[in-house]
Amino acid sequence: MLADAIGLRRENVPQNKFPLRSRSGRGEGSRVNKYEIMVCNPPFGKKITEKRPKVLRKFELGYEWEEKGIGFKKKSDLLESQETGLLFVEVCVIQCKPGGRIGIILPNGYLGNRSHKYKIFRDWLLRCCRVVAVASFPRFTFKTSGADVSASVVYLEKREKPLKKVADDKNYNFTVQMIENVGWNLGDKKAAARYLRDQLDGSYIIGEDGNRMLDSDFASMLEDMRHSNAASDFPWLVAGKEADKKTEGWSVSIKDVIDDPDRTLDPKRHCKKMNALRSEIGKKPHFKMGELIDFIPERTSADRKRVKQSPKKLYKYIEIQDIGWGDYNVTELRGWELPSRAKHFCEPKDIYVGSIWGSVSKWCLMPVDCDGLIVTNGCHRLRMKAGKEKNIVDLVSFFCSEAYAVHPDPLPSRCGSGEGELFCGTFSRRRCWRTNTGLISVAPSALFIRVNLCNSCGRCSHLVP
Repeated sequence: MLADAIGLRRENVPQNKFPLRSRSGRGEGSRVNKYEIMVCNPPFGKKITEKRPKVLRKFELGYEWEEKGIGFKKKSDLLESQETGLLFVEVCVIQCKPGGRIGIILPNGYLGNRSHKYKIFRDWLLRCCRVVAVASFPRFTFKTSGADVSASVVYLEKREKPLKKVADDKNYNFTVQMIENVGWNLGDKKAAARYLRDQLDGSYIIGEDGNRMLDSDFASMLEDMRHSNAASDFPWLVAGKEADKKTEGWSVSIKDVIDDPDRTLDPKRHCKKMNALRSEIGKKPHFKMGELIDFIPERTSADRKRVKQSPKKLYKYIEIQDIGWGDYNVTELRGWELPSRAKHFCEPKDIYVGSIWGSVSKWCLMPVDCDGLIVTNGCHRLRMKAGKEKNIVDLVSFFCSEAYAVHPDPLPSRCGSGEGELFCGTFSRRRCWRTNTGLISVAPSALFIRVNLCNSCGRCSHLVP
C-alpha cells in the first residue's frame, strides 16, 4: 500500500538501513539528496532516544528551538536527548531529492501532540515538505511486532527549498484517510487473516485471481486518494491510473493546518467523519464548551484553594475504569493507600470526563453527598460557570451522544504512542448542542440516568440512578 501510493514498484525497493551514526550527518557522505523515493518505518518511542552530542549536532531537530511569533527559531544549544524517531524523519528528508517522495509510518503522537517538542517537529516538517496524505491505521495494527501504538502513514513531497516560515506556504490540498480494516485480526499476536464474506450466507468472496479477498480498506483508500483534490496538486498520485472524475475523494486544505497554532496533522481531527460532525453541530443552536464550564486544577477546591489528603482518612477512590456513562464505582482506601494519580478531591456538582482518547466517553456527575470521594487524574474536573448551571442538561445530553465520543480532538501528550489526551484549551473550544428541555432522560447501557433541575435555582440538585 505504501509503495503503491507513491508509485514505487516492489522490485525496485533497495533494502537499505540507515543507523544514526555520526557520519550520516547533513554535510557528509554521499546520501544527501540522493533518493527519489523513500519508504520508511522508523524506530519510534519516547524511550528510544539519541544522546550523543556528536550525532545531535548533525540535525536541526537535535537543537533547542524557541517560539517566535507564529513560528520557531533554532537556538545554538543542543538538546540533552532527542527521540530517534524524530531524527529518523530528518534523515529521510536529508537523503530525499528535492521533489522526491517519502512514505513513512509515524505514531499519531508526532502528528497531534501539543507539547513543545512535537509542535517544533511539525513546523519543521511543513517547512521542508509538502504533506500529500495521512492514512491512519487502527490501534493494534502492529501488535505482532510488540508495538501497541496508534500510527499513520504520512506521504510527503520534499520541497525544492525549505520555507523560512510555514505561513509563507501556498495553499494546496492533502487527503486524510481512516483505515479500519487491515486484512488481519487486530490485537491477535497470530494476526490471522480476515477475508471478505457474503453478508447473506457467509460464503467467502473470491477475487479475479481465484483467491479469497482480504477484508481490508487499502484498495478503497487508494482510490479515494486518487479521486481527491490532492491528486490535482500531486499528479504523481494518479500517474498511470485512470480516475473516475465523477467521484470525488476526501481532501483538506493545508491552510487548515497552517492556521492552527499547533500545526496539528492528526488524522482523527482532519478526517471526513470529524468534519461532517463539526458541520452538523455548527448548523444547530450550540455552545462552545468554554462558555459553560471551568476546569479545576488537581488538588484544589472549587474556590481554587489547595487541598491536602489525610493519611488516616478513609476515602472512596474512583479509577478511570470505574466510570461509565454518568455512573461510577468506588474502592475504599486510606489516604496512605491511595495511588499517586488520586488527585481530584470531589465536591457537589463536580463533573468528571475521561482525559485519554480511549476513555473519552466516560463521565460522571458528583451528587450532593460526596464527602471523601477522590478521582484519578485520568479525568478532567469540570464545574459549570456561574449563571450557566441550568445548561447542565445540554452538557449531559452531549456527553451521552456518539458525537461527543468521536468529536474530541486527540492530543497525545503522555507518550508517543498516539494515545491522546484531551487538552483543556481545545476542549473549551468544542461545540456542544443546545437542548430545548429542562429535563433529560437517557439510557446508556441499560442504566437510566435522570438529571433533575431544581426549579428554584436552576442548578442540578441530584443524580438518581
